[in-house]
Amino acid sequence: MDNLYNNNSYTEADAKPKLIKKTLFSSSMMWFAIDLIIALVSGFIFSSITPIVNFVYNTIAGSITIIVAAVVLIVLLFVFNSQRNKYKVKSMIVTSIISMILLGFTVLMSVCYAIKINTSLENPSFLLAVFLIPAAFMFFMGLIGALNLIKIKIVYPLMIIAFLALLISSIVSWFIFNNTLEIVIVCLGIVLTALYMAIDWFIMLKTNKKLNEMLDSEYKRKEILVSGIYFGLHFAFDYVYMLAYIARLLGRK
Repeated sequence: MDNLYNNNSYTEADAKPKLIKKTLFSSSMMWFAIDLIIALVSGFIFSSITPIVNFVYNTIAGSITIIVAAVVLIVLLFVFNSQRNKYKVKSMIVTSIISMILLGFTVLMSVCYAIKINTSLENPSFLLAVFLIPAAFMFFMGLIGALNLIKIKIVYPLMIIAFLALLISSIVSWFIFNNTLEIVIVCLGIVLTALYMAIDWFIMLKTNKKLNEMLDSEYKRKEILVSGIYFGLHFAFDYVYMLAYIARLLGRK
């Protein structure tokens, strides 16, 4: 976290004034909304192009393409997290856009396609629940974070346990699969994503506190912009994965 303030490349960025918000929260929410829109639109467009859908879901090459795209997405996120202090603003924005397009392709395309081919999922109550439940999780985690109720020493061990349980359950599902195991996997995914949300809110609020202690300056405003892009991307990932798990849980027959 201390490395957050050791970046000298921000002054090289040609950031437009309208992109620079006065608070980290508003900056993060702005970039969260932008990233989420890009991911949702990408997922909808990919699911609407029949040749792409047929290629992805009906061919081995399509399955390999999804795996490769997922690996590229993971690598991008890893580089974004580990090297962001060396990024210029424009590079961060481009990385965010590419990441959201890949997220739309690897995760949201299947959700959009499932809704399109299953008319029972097109009812307003299902769609409302799929979008509002992740938003409720985001709001709740933000609220307990603002109240300083997130105990990070507890969250990290729980996250590790949930991840290992999800990994083991997923491996078992390759050999033995039933409805109960599917529910377990989805619920573990929801729990793990919620814990990621808690961590992101904890770090964002901690960063916000440090930024508030700084005197207003061009560096501070650009730091808010850069951190906003960073947390906006993380919140978008959290929301999209929560949406996918909720859709999978509620869409079960």
